[in-house]
Amino acid sequence: MRQIFFTTACLLLAVSFAYSQTDSTSRKGHPYLMAQAGILLNKPDYNTYNYDSQSQVQGQLSGGYTFSHWLSAGGYLGLNLVSRVPLAPMGLDLRSELSNKRFSPTLYLQTGWGAPLRKNQQDNNWWTDSIAAKGGPSLAFGTGFRIRKSDGRESFWLSLGYLAQKSSLTFYSGETYRTTEIYNQNRWSIQMGWMFW
Repeated sequence: MRQIFFTTACLLLAVSFAYSQTDSTSRKGHPYLMAQAGILLNKPDYNTYNYDSQSQVQGQLSGGYTFSHWLSAGGYLGLNLVSRVPLAPMGLDLRSELSNKRFSPTLYLQTGWGAPLRKNQQDNNWWTDSIAAKGGPSLAFGTGFRIRKSDGRESFWLSLGYLAQKSSLTFYSGETYRTTEIYNQNRWSIQMGWMFW
């Protein structure tokens, strides 16, 4: 998993840097790279289990191509450090700026899959000795605003959104299946980020 993060980040940085050396006035579109960090709010739905409801943190790196201020499309790779099953979500990233001025309202949509950071682990509980983690589909959407720097090459983003993410833990005692806990993360998110091209 670390190799995937490192390779993806290096490729996105290299492409963005190389393209940034060309004259921005000679092209209509351009690639983008965006780094974000934020928090996940609200209590998750853990079925009947009473687990920690504290806010959790998330980080994300996304990159793609801006066709116009109306549409930027690409992919994302992130970390959702939520309790029970920390995940690495990845998938499609869509963004829209509702104005081409320096200050603009924004919209975003992300859909993909969250992979567990640790797929299998040992457990010393009296009734189980191993745990298998599984990820699940992820959907995030929201709105916010963007403030572009005077040179037009960098911008600050702030957004409020909603995240729906599924995951599960299956408990085993030796080869004997015990139970599976399904976790439905349904949280509000607040994110700050920096986009450049």
